[in-house]
Amino acid sequence: MKRNILLLLLVALLALQGCKIQEDLNDLKDAYGPELALPLFHSKFTMPDIVGSRNASTLIIAPDGNMNLFYKSNFTERKASDILKIFGNSIIPLNFQDSVTYSRALYSQEMVIQKIDYKKGTTLGMGVQLLTPNITDPINLKIWIPTLVKAGKPFELSYTGAIPTSSFLPLTVGVDLFGYRLTPFPANSDSIQLRYRAYTTKGVPVKISVLGAVANPAFDYVEGFMSKRDIQIDNGQVDVSIYNQIVKGDLKFSDPKISVLVENSYGYPMRTKVNLVKAISKRGDTIALVASNLINDGFDFPYPTLNEVGVTKKMRFDFTNANSNIKELLNAGPNTILYSIDAVANPLGLKANGFMTDSTTLRIGLEVNIPLLGSASNFQGSDTIRNINLKDLENVESAEFKFVSDNELPVGIMLEGIFLDGNGQVLDKLTDLPFKLVESAKVNITGDVIESTHNETFIPVSADKFSRIKEAKQLILAGSFSTYDQGKREVRILSTQQVNLRCGLKIIPKI
Repeated sequence: MKRNILLLLLVALLALQGCKIQEDLNDLKDAYGPELALPLFHSKFTMPDIVGSRNASTLIIAPDGNMNLFYKSNFTERKASDILKIFGNSIIPLNFQDSVTYSRALYSQEMVIQKIDYKKGTTLGMGVQLLTPNITDPINLKIWIPTLVKAGKPFELSYTGAIPTSSFLPLTVGVDLFGYRLTPFPANSDSIQLRYRAYTTKGVPVKISVLGAVANPAFDYVEGFMSKRDIQIDNGQVDVSIYNQIVKGDLKFSDPKISVLVENSYGYPMRTKVNLVKAISKRGDTIALVASNLINDGFDFPYPTLNEVGVTKKMRFDFTNANSNIKELLNAGPNTILYSIDAVANPLGLKANGFMTDSTTLRIGLEVNIPLLGSASNFQGSDTIRNINLKDLENVESAEFKFVSDNELPVGIMLEGIFLDGNGQVLDKLTDLPFKLVESAKVNITGDVIESTHNETFIPVSADKFSRIKEAKQLILAGSFSTYDQGKREVRILSTQQVNLRCGLKIIPKI
């Protein structure tokens, strides 16, 4: 049964949840006499039972039993179609006034484009107007764009007929450019070349003007040079739920890590720009990650080369005790870690072509790794069980709870129970002072458990106290956890270490 540890202990107290009812608790019955002993609860649990399904995104257990908790954010991302806004318009005009080239036809503010494969739905329209006056004969016309190529053949149009001098004659409308690749002419420019041959049917050469437009420009693949520029990525956060129930006290881990996870299919040199990594605790404390030049300068991450189109490069960069204040940050008890990490394209300003496709994506996430090696000192948490109903227990003269624990974990637990009525008013406490529920297992100087412990606790309940707590609707359970020797020594918690907890109730009725 996998539950939060405080909820497990609540159930142990009252047996009010859907847990296993033990029918044969001999050690409890022998202590009370079978006719009045009520064996309430018997539960065995290990640390994976406590944290495996509720407190961690992932619990990794090594073959030797060592455990690591992993908390991971959702990836924030930026797609290439968001980064590269070709022309920034839905229509690209093409205007050839009897010239062979048209400048800025491959212009983009973000990139000097050297190659573009058009996406389906990108269309080309084109019309012509006669510039040579006093021509009345039909015209034989051929137009082609040598560097707009599909399946090895340049785009071309042919027409025979009259061409007006006072307006443009549409030759084609909405030709889908899917499958065409456009490259500049001359090379390393933002221009394209258009050629034409225009003669009358009698063989007289004439001049024309060509007007065209590319509608809904979009790319499957684009290659070119991009100068250094920032790429903004959305902010993200990681929820570290192991700290969610902190009331006070210290919970310290020896060797935690925060890892920046990058997945990049953008074919250009990239570097992180770490704007912020900040931890916020439930108590409102904040602390920023400090990592000297790693924060100020960022770090490079891999990218696919021109012959690796479609490949996604991945990397993990770790902030550790050696390069940051990560231990201080996580030992502050954060339940949320906020981060803002952008990217810098071509950070060194290299004069080399890169690429993007329509599916290229840059994704950045954060992962928190907490090995279960550390210490706890008076680490306190609380939980509440609701909808209690004790009114069916009538004519009670007195009662006594008995708790028995056998513990292999290097963690001891002190417990306090507070009963509340339906309005949230305190009725009574289970005990005047916190009582020892579980005694820490003994450890050696390296923090490894060498001996389990056995503990028995008896809690008497008078008739007056029982009459008060019968009215309870809620029970607040406050637990205080400390590792061996009150947290003065770091300990190692293994997946195989078990707590065996039993609870019985002796009731003496009124006669």
